[in-house]
Amino acid sequence: MAGFEKATSTKGAAIKRKKGAASGGVDEENPRVKAMVAMLQPPEHAGAQPLTPAEQAAAQAFQQQRLAEHHAWMKDMSTKHKLQQAALRALPERLRVLALQPDHTPYPLNRKFLFDSPPASYRDTPAIKAASSGASTATEAGKGAEAAAAGGTKQAGGKQGGSRKPQQGGR
Repeated sequence: MAGFEKATSTKGAAIKRKKGAASGGVDEENPRVKAMVAMLQPPEHAGAQPLTPAEQAAAQAFQQQRLAEHHAWMKDMSTKHKLQQAALRALPERLRVLALQPDHTPYPLNRKFLFDSPPASYRDTPAIKAASSGASTATEAGKGAEAAAAGGTKQAGGKQGGSRKPQQGGR
């Protein structure tokens, strides 16, 4: 076998493999290695054109806007954290100890999505009750239309329901 030589050891049939290059590193003359090295090299940029002064001003304005948004967000988060810490310090010692314990209770197993707010089924509002009662009447109306179409009775507009060809038994 090319690339292998027998070991001089007396234990078993140990085989030693020759190194790829003389220095013990990677053989860079190997065409497969050359292809791999070429794929790992970063691509050459095809001469980036310098920005015009108007484009530079627009880029700088955009950068300043994004930085201002980031600073506002960081200030908001910092304020919320400080208020939370102040609220915890204001609690009595017994409640503070309980409030600092992490809550690792699992979500309910019947909950389909993990949202911050509870699902709509927990909310008792008249709009949802009305919508659910309207949906049930629409479902019943749909069942009536299906039964009428299956029976071949006359539908609205005087047209005969059912398929074009009469069904023949068996299939």
